[in-house]
Amino acid sequence: MKLKNILFLFLIMLLSTGNVFGQIAIDVQPLQGGRDVSFGEAQSLGFGGEAQSDYVVREVEIVIDNDSGKIYRVYQSLFGPWQNEEGEDFPVEEVDFYIISSNGTGTVRFPSTVSLQEGEVEIFISDDQGSDERLIITYTVRVPVGQKSGYYRSNLTFRVVTQ
Repeated sequence: MKLKNILFLFLIMLLSTGNVFGQIAIDVQPLQGGRDVSFGEAQSLGFGGEAQSDYVVREVEIVIDNDSGKIYRVYQSLFGPWQNEEGEDFPVEEVDFYIISSNGTGTVRFPSTVSLQEGEVEIFISDDQGSDERLIITYTVRVPVGQKSGYYRSNLTFRVVTQ
């Protein structure tokens, strides 16, 4: 029986905007490799062709250095569905994420697991001093039973805006 493999990839881009009198910088790095977040191969069928569900977990680190002393907000945006080379969609509701703040100085909007959604969402607000921060975002992709194999891609961006 044919083994179906599914390869996932986030393309990570970053933006920094806002009214800045000092400087603010955002650095986004996948913790498992290069500039893209590859979820590797996950299986929707077993070796004998039996249906199975699989999942893959990956982490992204976001470091914000803020010399402006102003409050800032971090946004995550998913533009469009995950699609394979044939234009077929992967159900975005099968992707979950949560965020951990290593400095604990601001407000994390998603400290517990939630489903990823298309569009832009605020994920973090700094403290009143606009302190530097390090965020770890953990993504879990659950492969539905029988999901068509392919190389699924989408764009996920992060931006930081000062007040």
